Amino acid sequence: MLISTSGRAIDIFTDSRITRMEDNVISSLSNADYYNACKTFIRDVKNYANAGVPSGQYRVETEITYANKVSRRMKSLPIYITALVISLGATLILSLSSKGKVTINSGTYEETGSFVLSETRDDYIRESTTRTRINDSSSSGGSGKSSTHIGSSGRTHGGSSSGRKF
Repeated sequence: MLISTSGRAIDIFTDSRITRMEDNVISSLSNADYYNACKTFIRDVKNYANAGVPSGQYRVETEITYANKVSRRMKSLPIYITALVISLGATLILSLSSKGKVTINSGTYEETGSFVLSETRDDYIRESTTRTRINDSSSSGGSGKSSTHIGSSGRTHGGSSSGRKF
């Protein structure tokens, strides 16, 4: 389950409110009682929308903004286009100049029947384990915090930072 907000809804649906909304519908979803889950969700949305922005609400940017990423890409766009044109030109020249001269097939580097695979084995080399602590969403802080991120459209969004399973 994932809840996404934008515009004024970012300020109304704070992280703690979204967590409570998820908590309210998860049990119904887990029991395949989708009708009651939807009723509960709509009731919560209506109640929080009518309550408005809670006092002490603030936003926390959780990612590098999309606009900054686009700005950096746009500055290097002429370089990418120049590199593309040069590489396409070189590929075209080399392809046309060697057309019909070189034939590479399975017999180019070995004699017919000279390679026979007689033994196979897999050797285990090493193991790598990475551990990352996942904070409990209920301990994430006060009721006024709204985590935000910039979507691919360039607009600011709030809501669940990670989906919950049911």
